Amino acid sequence: MLRRSFRIGLLVGLLGGALAAVAKALQSRAGGAPEVAPAAPAKWTPLPQAEPVVVPPRVTTPTVRATAPIADLQESPAPATPAPAKKAATSKKAAPAKKVEEPAAPWVEPAGGDAPPSHPIKAKMSSGIYHSPGGLNYDRTKPDRCYRDAAAAEADGLRPAKR
Repeated sequence: MLRRSFRIGLLVGLLGGALAAVAKALQSRAGGAPEVAPAAPAKWTPLPQAEPVVVPPRVTTPTVRATAPIADLQESPAPATPAPAKKAATSKKAAPAKKVEEPAAPWVEPAGGDAPPSHPIKAKMSSGIYHSPGGLNYDRTKPDRCYRDAAAAEADGLRPAKR
């Protein structure tokens, strides 16, 4: 039954297509609808020119360089060194000079592909993400930098991992 329905539908479709092709051929011979020549394109008129926008220059604050250029260092005369003061004969030992400690960097290089205990936050610079201990991918992350805390990592422009 299904095959017979398919055959009848196919036959009707083919006959309908053949009739449509014959009707189109007869219509073109009889003159049918006259062909219309395409209209000439309209003249192109340029858009009016807008006045150029003048952007005022940005006012920036001058930056202070931490070091002088090499040319400045070569041209300036060496400062006069004061003569060393003589020590008093009564003091047996001089007081030790106080060490000036520089502030520690907010991040350190990873030691052997793992974060040191003092800096447990692992950061990947290529993705801009940092991983905290206990996170989903913390154990398998090979860090580029290790931070002391999450605030230091965020200060460097990194964002926390979502999981």
